[in-house]
Amino acid sequence: MSVDSPSSGGDHPSGGVACSLCGHRLGADGRFVGFYPASDRPAPSPAADDGLLAVCGDCAVEVDELVDAWAGHDAPPVADEWSIGAGYRRVAEDCSFCDRALDGDDVLGVEYFDREAAYGTGDGPRENFSLCDGCATVFEEFLDNVGGDGNV
Repeated sequence: MSVDSPSSGGDHPSGGVACSLCGHRLGADGRFVGFYPASDRPAPSPAADDGLLAVCGDCAVEVDELVDAWAGHDAPPVADEWSIGAGYRRVAEDCSFCDRALDGDDVLGVEYFDREAAYGTGDGPRENFSLCDGCATVFEEFLDNVGGDGNV
């Protein structure tokens, strides 16, 4: 993880980690979202340079409601020949959000996991999703509106 990553909060897991969406301290019920583009598409803007987004418990309520409706899939295959994002393209035939066929290379892999999984203290829940370009844009707009102006 890069230095600007929300999960690099020092020795204590809840230490300096702030929610990427509202700025509140992460706490024990926090989550993380990892973004893996299959092409040159950037990760959503609230994410750190390494594609990781921290989500506090309050903001996670809204994010949980959205991703609970998505169709998850197995973890993507990882190989030296392709990126992790390309693995998300290989493991799913349809968009996890809109269920349309994933045509082309503009797929955004999304890994959603809890603090235990992030800090290696357990096998916390991990979910994997593949979003088409249009749904990735909608998800980014959604994230831009979570946690701001009293939305949580």
